[in-house]
Amino acid sequence: MLAPALRFAIERIWRVDAPGRPQSWRLVCEIFSTGKVDPVLGNVALRILSENVTDVGDLAGLIERVAATPDDATLASVLNRLSRFVSMEIEGTRSITPERAIAWATLSERLTRANRFPLFDPARVLMQAIFQYGDLSDAALLDVFGRAARAMLGFAWSHSPPLQATSVSAIRFVGKSFAADATASRALLDRILRDPHFSQYADREAPWLSEQILPIAAADPAFAVEVYRCIYGQMITDTATSALGGSRSRIMPLSSNRRQDYEHSRWHLGQSLGRFLDISPEHGTRAVIEAVIGRAATEGYGIPDEPVLIDLGTTKVEFRGHDAEFNAWEEEDHDAPGGDDDLLKNFVAFLRRCNAEAFSVSVAAASRDYATASVWTRILGVASERVEEVGDLVWPLTERPDLIENSDTLRDAVRFVVAAWPSRAQEEKVRVERMWLDDTRHPDEERQKRWRLILGRLLALIPEEELALAATRNLRRQMEKAEELEENRPIRTSHFSWGGHEDWEIERLRQEGVDMDAGPNRMVLDASNALDAMCNATPNDGGAAALTALWSDAMALMALLDGNLGLHGRVDHSAWGHISNAIERVASSPNYAPGVDGLPDLETMFAVLDRLSSSRYPETRETKG
Repeated sequence: MLAPALRFAIERIWRVDAPGRPQSWRLVCEIFSTGKVDPVLGNVALRILSENVTDVGDLAGLIERVAATPDDATLASVLNRLSRFVSMEIEGTRSITPERAIAWATLSERLTRANRFPLFDPARVLMQAIFQYGDLSDAALLDVFGRAARAMLGFAWSHSPPLQATSVSAIRFVGKSFAADATASRALLDRILRDPHFSQYADREAPWLSEQILPIAAADPAFAVEVYRCIYGQMITDTATSALGGSRSRIMPLSSNRRQDYEHSRWHLGQSLGRFLDISPEHGTRAVIEAVIGRAATEGYGIPDEPVLIDLGTTKVEFRGHDAEFNAWEEEDHDAPGGDDDLLKNFVAFLRRCNAEAFSVSVAAASRDYATASVWTRILGVASERVEEVGDLVWPLTERPDLIENSDTLRDAVRFVVAAWPSRAQEEKVRVERMWLDDTRHPDEERQKRWRLILGRLLALIPEEELALAATRNLRRQMEKAEELEENRPIRTSHFSWGGHEDWEIERLRQEGVDMDAGPNRMVLDASNALDAMCNATPNDGGAAALTALWSDAMALMALLDGNLGLHGRVDHSAWGHISNAIERVASSPNYAPGVDGLPDLETMFAVLDRLSSSRYPETRETKG
């Protein structure tokens, strides 16, 4: 009975109130200032008022009270309750009209600019609701929200130490409303990236800055590149424990550390890169370059390589950082697949899906000042896949020898040249082949040999009939006869396996050219590993039958070694080591009875021990001293 009547009375007062609703706001303030009215009724009245606000004019009376009495404790209490009611309403409908959002953002700005702690939290609660559900594509709302956000962050940082719980929210607000005033927003957020502020607070602040990288990139892509450069180029190395979520929970206290918290900022940037590239192919490409260089410098890859100057014809670019990649970059590593935050993987995805114009912009960005070989290998590799669309764009870059001569880009430069070759005009082929055949470019024999190896890769993949010059065709025939044509393999390869030691050893020997599918090396290795397994399974106090079987297998392996001379050194060494272990297990066993139950007599045992003592394993090493 009372609630409908109260609603009717409050709404009637609201309807007949003057502009700004001063009587309505005075009423709720008086309800909470007296101890004679049930607070529940006050909350009902306050909620009714919050639901009736349609634009900023409805809050004028409340805003005037804030300006007149900012230190009023009752007013602060009313605002705290009001902000929660507004937040719950917006959360319940999961939407808010631009007019209402502007009204609450305006109130939030006035509360923040009052510079009073009690008014700060209701301002934050209102901003959080608008941040989640407000449409910031509305220019008027963006402007008001941006002003309030910048005022809030400035207030949080004006204290020593900064108000961390509030500053992280304000960073998100400023990031999302960056376009409201890009210059002012950049001036504020840039502080996160600079020492001494960075070293003190980056683990708590940088992830929230990185979370908002896309609205920042849309408004100021150059600053977004700077964010990538600084976040990847700096690191919080402190592993001191931190509370997960910013504060320790009494129910489920989970912990992290400062380094892990900071690395989350890189995750945000990595998984946002593809969309940044869509926003600005130029700046997105520069962000990849800066991030790759910075990551290599901060993740302990050693001293950075000396920059290498690459002549692209119309421009020159420095290759910086570490670019020692193993295997082909396009190979899928099933043991360690790249995540959503893999920078280079996302760059490749962009290059494969973008139109030719965006591809051209990306290439131009990578051709400016400095880049990394890893970026260029992917440009060349994807260009070889899209040669019909971007072949004319990339081809002039390969008419100079630098990309082909560079060991990091060699393989993908060859891939592109071969893919583009059939579509090239005769004069283009002639021009390139003359460059290939120009020995005056190689001042010494070592460089001549290296260039010949490169030609072996190129000519192996280009049929003789497609070559333009007779001299090139003759060279190809000569190299084919001399077996100098070779596969265009990655310069560096590395394979990891979850298999056991035996599988690893077989693969290692196979990579060294040893036939491990059949033949004496495989036969001896299998017998050696079987003996080792038997030895490990035979306890020192094993019975006579187990010792006899171990001795018998050891003698069989020794006979196998005697019948297969010229084994690979590691196979031979490993086999003799396993024989020694087996003989030691038999001889040292308390159950060894010479000449009994098939066990060797002492004369036979001493003869075998004598032979083992004369073995060349372990090999002697010279020592100083």
